Amino acid sequence: MRSFLFEWWVSKRYLKPKNKERFFSLITILSFIGISSGVAILIIVMSVMNGLRSELFDKLIGINGHILIYPYSERGIDNSDQIKENLEEIKEIKNFFPMLEAQVLVMGESQSSGALLRGVSGESLKTLEIIQKNIIAGNINSLDPGEAVIGSRLASSLGLSKGDNLTLLSPRGISSPFGTVPRSSSFDIKAIFEIGMTEYDGNIVFLNISDAREILNLGDVYGVIELMVTNADNSQLIKQKIDKKLENFDVFSRDWRQTNAH
Repeated sequence: MRSFLFEWWVSKRYLKPKNKERFFSLITILSFIGISSGVAILIIVMSVMNGLRSELFDKLIGINGHILIYPYSERGIDNSDQIKENLEEIKEIKNFFPMLEAQVLVMGESQSSGALLRGVSGESLKTLEIIQKNIIAGNINSLDPGEAVIGSRLASSLGLSKGDNLTLLSPRGISSPFGTVPRSSSFDIKAIFEIGMTEYDGNIVFLNISDAREILNLGDVYGVIELMVTNADNSQLIKQKIDKKLENFDVFSRDWRQTNAH
């Protein structure tokens, strides 16, 4: 209260015209307008920048996870259930998202393109908010074997839409007397998403985990586990807890800062 009275006294002392003056001086008015405008502009710019940071952060990190768990071995992660059980005590973890990732070739009726295959379960895909909120055709209430979810730019470049057939070729093919023959499979496009970033909209294809394992010629394994946490700014502290819990597992973790440092 005393602080407020002091501030009021100071403002009154310098804003109130002197006894011989009937109006505020021009300098007083200009100073008042200048300070007010400066503060207002600063608040507006900071609000815009904070909003821009939040939007960019959500798009950059929202699809990749805040913390990623990788295997040391090329065989992949075959004990994801045990890892999940060990991490249950860490309350900051919101979502546990195991998947397979690999570069593949995708083809439409007359066009082809490279793409990043992500093999996931239907339940896991539904928890990925940035995809769930940006579906522009179809839905991801389920992702059954034989179905695919792709980005809008990739669909456009291949001339495909919801319900069309997408052919996918994997470099991990089948050995034959004539060498390695690429594996190919066809999938119905279940849904199309549009995040607003070319890197994702033009490259990513989601498949059911069983389809991904089959086309990549892999067993019951995952390539990476993505974790969403309650506060991404605290990911380094949460990562330390995770590393301590997983010190006896053949895996290592990286947070979003490390992943995007390059």
